[in-house]
Amino acid sequence: MMGKTKKQLILEIFERESMTQLGEAEVRSIQKKLTAVLGGGVSASRGYIARVVAEAGKPVQISDAFSLPVLEESYRQVFEGLLKFSTLAEAEQSLRQINARYHEFKAAGDEKGTAYARAVALVGKRRAQAAARRAKTAEMREVKQEIANWFTLWLSAPQFFEDWLDLRKQSPEFRSKWGHESDIIP
Repeated sequence: MMGKTKKQLILEIFERESMTQLGEAEVRSIQKKLTAVLGGGVSASRGYIARVVAEAGKPVQISDAFSLPVLEESYRQVFEGLLKFSTLAEAEQSLRQINARYHEFKAAGDEKGTAYARAVALVGKRRAQAAARRAKTAEMREVKQEIANWFTLWLSAPQFFEDWLDLRKQSPEFRSKWGHESDIIP
């Protein structure tokens, strides 16, 4: 198994053990087998394992603060791949797409869709906050905190988000930090 990525190993273990879905017991089994293969106490977080298995199209029956909730297929297709925030521009695009879906679901009276949109945004906020804590430079910490603030505002007032973000990007503070550029790369 040498030379394989952690992702490849996770999927290989999932298949070899004839797992049909990922629950808590399967996560623990995968973590134990990864540690045995990789040695040195190295494994993977339950959230990472869940994301890898979900991205492979397998049923996942767990969630955590950093993983997207288990979504019904029709909703999964709508929200899949929306959370991106390597840059301010990516974060803006992600939030505008989440916002558009949220308002579409709200107009249609789809409470499940609006709840999923909020859940996806909450995961985005948590991931951005974690990225801010892990940032290696002060500049990147500020960028990730700014993004976390955007998610926070969206979660508290999605109806005002688009206008607020346009105003925020025109503010002297924003322009002094990032100029007209909203495409800061870590």
